[in-house]
Amino acid sequence: MNQKWFLRKHEDGSTFGPVQFDQITRWAAAAQIAPHDTLSSDEMPDLWETVPSEADENQFQIQLGDPVGPAVAKMSIRLQERIRDLEQTLQEERRALAESQQRYNELERKYQDLLLRDLS
Repeated sequence: MNQKWFLRKHEDGSTFGPVQFDQITRWAAAAQIAPHDTLSSDEMPDLWETVPSEADENQFQIQLGDPVGPAVAKMSIRLQERIRDLEQTLQEERRALAESQQRYNELERKYQDLLLRDLS
């Protein structure tokens, strides 16, 4: 398949391409395609579609054709899931750290109280 693809970044409107689809896949695998970025093919230059979420993967596949929709969507979804998992783990670690800090501060206060009693 010699079809070329273009990626338009939502953030600043910059366009990358034309590139082969395998380059799009590498960008997606490297988390360089954001959910609001859009893709277009040289066969449909006036049609720009956002990288699909899980809900509209089939619509994307129909509009842009196989294999783009499922491949990009699955990579994007996997990356989003990994990011969510990492954010949740980070939040749990921060919570555990805060609880440890509270326990430490309480023990430090008790220690200081004991020292002051012994000195009195």
